[in-house]
Order: sequence, then structure tokens, then C-alpha cells
Amino acid sequence: MHIAVGDLLRQEVSAETPLGVRVAEYMTRGELVPDGLIIDALTPRLVAAEGFILDGFPRTLAQAQTADEAIALDVVVHLDVREQELRRRLLARAALEGRADDTPDVIARRLRVYADATAPLIELYRERGQLVEIDGEQAVEAITDQVLALAQQALSPSAG
Repeated sequence: MHIAVGDLLRQEVSAETPLGVRVAEYMTRGELVPDGLIIDALTPRLVAAEGFILDGFPRTLAQAQTADEAIALDVVVHLDVREQELRRRLLARAALEGRADDTPDVIARRLRVYADATAPLIELYRERGQLVEIDGEQAVEAITDQVLALAQQALSPSAG
């Protein structure tokens, strides 16, 4: 099961649930949604899943600690993409999908937040031997194949 945290949060916002109303305030500013709200959105999906690919979680050291307490992460994938390419892709997505949270100012803020809050996780998972880095500038199909192969390895009986 693929669980994309950003999609979950946007669903909550779109449905105007109490959680979604709270989440919308952060998303429109390009800020990370507080850990507690992320956990509230994720928990029902994780309880129902027998294996999953988490997309967009954890994003902070606190979320990593919560993940350590609640679930076992077999592999952590870092898609390595240059900042210039990220900006280009997000602006293209804004034009294509009409995403209100993909403006130049919000993108710049998200990239600063990533550098401060998320980038430290790369070293954490590297030190633990859980990190796999993938060139995120390849074709989507190539990235998908690599991620699915990693998930299959993690699910195989010999994965330990």
C-alpha cells in the first residue's frame, strides 16, 4: 500500500474535516504540518496496512522518533534532486494541477524548511544503515521500479 502523507492531508483539507481545517493553515504557508496532526492523519491508515510505502513521512527528527516507537521502517529512500530542478517541477505542477501551495514564495519556504527540518534525517538513516539514495532526476518509471524493488526486498523472507 502506498501512503502519501501530502495526499492524505490534501484530502482532509478538501473534505473540510476538523483536521483538514487545521492542516490548511500550515500548508498554504508552506510550513510543515505539526507532528501531532500528521500522526492523526496517518494512524488509521497504518493500523489497516499489512505493509506499506510511506511517502513524505517522517520529515522531522520528532516524526522519526514517533516512527521508531510505532512502526518498523525497513528502508528509507531519499530521492536526490537538485534544488533548481525541484523548483522547476513544482512550478510546472502548479500550472498543470492548479496547486495553490506551489507558488514561488511557498516553494522557497518549503525548501528552507526541508533544509532545516528534513535534511538531518538523511544522515540519521544513513548512520543506521537504512538509507538508500536514488537519483530523483531519472524518469518516473525508473524511480518507481527501484522503489518497488526495494519494497519487494524488504518483504522477502530473507530480508530479516
